[in-house]
Amino acid sequence: MSDDSRMSDDSRGSDDSRGASPSAASASAADSSASSKSAAPKSASSKSASSKSAAPKSASAPALPATIPADSQLVPDDRIVDNLSMVGFRHGGFTTGYTAVPRWRYVKDLTGIETADELLKSFTKRTQWSVKRAASMGVHVRELGADELGTFARIEQETAERRSFGFRGEQYFRDFKEAFGDRAHFLAAEIHTDEYVRSMEEKCERLRQSVAKLQAKYDAHPTTKTERQLGEESRNLAAAEKRLAEANEFAKEGDVLTAAVSLFVEHPRETIYLFSGSDDRFNSFYPSALIQYEAMLRYCVEAGVPRYNFYGIDGVFDDPHSEGRGVLEFKQGFDGYVEELAGEFMVPVRPLVYRFKTWAKRLMK
Repeated sequence: MSDDSRMSDDSRGSDDSRGASPSAASASAADSSASSKSAAPKSASSKSASSKSAAPKSASAPALPATIPADSQLVPDDRIVDNLSMVGFRHGGFTTGYTAVPRWRYVKDLTGIETADELLKSFTKRTQWSVKRAASMGVHVRELGADELGTFARIEQETAERRSFGFRGEQYFRDFKEAFGDRAHFLAAEIHTDEYVRSMEEKCERLRQSVAKLQAKYDAHPTTKTERQLGEESRNLAAAEKRLAEANEFAKEGDVLTAAVSLFVEHPRETIYLFSGSDDRFNSFYPSALIQYEAMLRYCVEAGVPRYNFYGIDGVFDDPHSEGRGVLEFKQGFDGYVEELAGEFMVPVRPLVYRFKTWAKRLMK
């Protein structure tokens, strides 16, 4: 199959605009440290108090990661729910869906990964291809300065409008950067159009030479094998020429085009991926896959941080049409595991007022 004929799976769910407030971001590591470990939920209604679990299995899913204790027996641990309920807290339930502080998260253990090559090989084959593909198409990742957050906000807003997410506004991201300082990293994947045009010109020339050789070979001695090779290489050339024409059109827009953006926050025990957005015209460049790879490499592998937190997923694993399916599949490509937290707990400090408000809300429905 020609490289140019592959479909873009990664871009379906990579725009994860459901982030958290600055305070929620800093709470992420503390929240996740309270989780116990169990197998991946068998269905969306699985009632595990909080669990670290293998990614939901598919036909090609890897075995459970070594980080799950052999003696866990994969049994849900409800002690945290029972203990808090005993002292008056109300459990919000084992919910699915997206919330401000996600109950379901996708994380990756980077223990033992020390090089860029080892990191790349830890991904699924499809995601490895996507990362390499992006790099070969003139895509580069760099960190945006505080004075460039308008670019981040613009891409984020376009994504929010396209996918019906709430947009927090440029000032929110400026406040975020001010609050977290050097621990907040706004990354952008940019297409260097001259590099992309040059690579496509070189590819077209190689294919033209290959087609010419195969044509000469077929003319001299026609065989079914040569005919098949000639047809395949001719189709590859047609696809490459189409991409070259596309590259020349993109070059008219500028030397550097922002294809995707993402926000990451460093914590001593993990790096957290909070927000992202992309320009869907550039999905075939796989910019979001390359950003994830670069963030893991810079803020985990090279910094000695063993845990990468992809943050929220919706916790629905048995419905291929669920709202968060694309996000889940994108994150699964990096070969991590699902972590389920206990959920929200609330204690009414004014029980009578609480009961009245709860009753009033029910009436209004």
